[in-house]
Amino acid sequence: VEKGPAFNTISLLVNKLNLNVSLLTHDDLLEDKINMTFDSIVMNPPYKSGLHIDLFNKAFDLLKSGGTMTCIHPSTPFITRKPTKIDSKTKKIREIISTHKTEIKLVDGNKLFNAGFFAPLSITNVQKINSKSINVIYQHINEDSCEVHTYESIDDICKNNTIKPIVFIKNTIMQSVKVLLIHQ
Repeated sequence: VEKGPAFNTISLLVNKLNLNVSLLTHDDLLEDKINMTFDSIVMNPPYKSGLHIDLFNKAFDLLKSGGTMTCIHPSTPFITRKPTKIDSKTKKIREIISTHKTEIKLVDGNKLFNAGFFAPLSITNVQKINSKSINVIYQHINEDSCEVHTYESIDDICKNNTIKPIVFIKNTIMQSVKVLLIHQ
């Protein structure tokens, strides 16, 4: 949570309900101000400049063994098929996903947030338990789908024509932009 009115409101609610919850800002994570571990972490980090990847990696390090982290973030670390050099923070998030019990639900963030995402958002649920299987639900294709696909490699997530709907999302957004420009 970022400092400000939302943080204050959530903090008041947590105190009023006497919840055993620690509210942290992304600055707390990035500045290594946290010296405790957690059973559960839920986060929707800022996406700007790959900050979501940094925060995902730092938060995972604070998770207790057997603990669970749920994060909503861009799916690009999992679906990028370009032959580009993968930096160390992207390698780390891919390693976490590849070696721990993970479920990735790909959703159309444009419908959720009325935004202009070119790729699906990922609701990633990682449990700090060693596992080589990755469960994926492709709800960006069909939002009613609950079908789980299991993969042994993170590189298999976008095989079998699952990349086509990602291109469809981008083309739909670009068409909307063209229509807006024409009407103005």
